[in-house]
Amino acid sequence: HISKNKAEDICNESPGSNLQSKDAPGQLLLYSRRALLTAAICEELKADIDHAASTLGNAPQRDPQDFKSFFEMSLRLLEKFSPELASAIAAGKIPAAEAEGFSLHLRFEDIPHVSKLLPDGGKVQFGGLLSGADEAHRIVAEFAKTFDPKQHAAVLVAPGNYALVEEFSNSFPGVPCLIVEPWPSLLAELLHRCCFLHRLPEGSSIIAANGAFKKWRKSLSKAAFIIKSHHLEPRLLLNPKTAELPEVKELLALEELS
Repeated sequence: HISKNKAEDICNESPGSNLQSKDAPGQLLLYSRRALLTAAICEELKADIDHAASTLGNAPQRDPQDFKSFFEMSLRLLEKFSPELASAIAAGKIPAAEAEGFSLHLRFEDIPHVSKLLPDGGKVQFGGLLSGADEAHRIVAEFAKTFDPKQHAAVLVAPGNYALVEEFSNSFPGVPCLIVEPWPSLLAELLHRCCFLHRLPEGSSIIAANGAFKKWRKSLSKAAFIIKSHHLEPRLLLNPKTAELPEVKELLALEELS
């Protein structure tokens, strides 16, 4: 029952999802997604129970906040938004986020607080432990004052812990966006820890703007062309905590984003 309710909550947060819809194909898709997620959550709960029931000496080590069910669902969604990135993450070709200086402070299945170690030994914080959602709300509320989905396309560069992505999706349901992600390792880790990609509607895209993906600049140019072909003006939605980092400044200086 708990698994069914959690899966239903997540599915209902997806753009265009409505369990009361009379659209038969839409209902079938929604029920299929819910069934897959429910089965995965049940399997995960069983693994947690088995682990708790095992003797401490023989129990295999298991991270209770590594949500396999969320990860598998997110990978299926990521295949629509960024097939190459989804394939690389599924194949384990993305380095560990910790190895690239990221630390995650987990809060159950909520979007975590993230910090990044800088070359000089300092740290940049991607949202406060308790105030991250409020910060994202303020940033998107300010952005919304001049953003018109009929005239503009939202471009989120280096969103950090993806609180901005979640808040944008809540504020503009059904409006696609372009995400330019310089840290695939951070995104891969987040997919294990929380659930947020289901909020992105069809037409959204995620570009891994990272040297490990040789054709990322071509993908970015194509995305910029598509935006202009729809007679939309790109509008940058930035996380002020990441926008000052050197790798992000390099991205913001690109012609496609200027």
